[in-house]
Amino acid sequence: MNYDFNNASVKPPIDQESLSMFDSNHKAPLGKSLNELLLKFNGSSFDEYVIQAPNDKKWLCYTMHEKYFRVYSFFSLDEIQDRIESITEHCLDYEIDVESPLFFLNSMIPFTEVDGFNPLCIVTKGDDEGKIYLVEWYFHHQNNGSLPFPRQLVADSFEEFLSMLSLADEDVRYKKAISSY
Repeated sequence: MNYDFNNASVKPPIDQESLSMFDSNHKAPLGKSLNELLLKFNGSSFDEYVIQAPNDKKWLCYTMHEKYFRVYSFFSLDEIQDRIESITEHCLDYEIDVESPLFFLNSMIPFTEVDGFNPLCIVTKGDDEGKIYLVEWYFHHQNNGSLPFPRQLVADSFEEFLSMLSLADEDVRYKKAISSY
């Protein structure tokens, strides 16, 4: 996979030992796509990219009912760990059963956030392995705390997700930016 982002600021890659240690300490492993990404660079930030909702629909997310959402970075391994801990702590505060198989972090790993709130997660085990979901957890746990949290399929694979990214442009909102894998 080639990663070509405008004005990317990348961190040095992480070693395989750190990835293996992460996997041994979590219910959901990182999976092939995130392993590849973290071995290439351990987190990055870049110009604003957008993903447009399919078929002129809107992303069905409590915090945003938009035709597109913005992505500015990919998490480093430390940031992935921080997000998992932060989300879990918040959910425990609201007495959500984080041991339940329905709790999304037991089968998914967050790799970026949409507009700074809800994570985009890759499924790393189970029937949907490899698929990317937008998970609405940020306000949902305050409303009723029921599981599973609402989620919306974004892409069937990490490669498809990358192909959906378009560079946000003042003149042309959706300009194709990712060209090869």
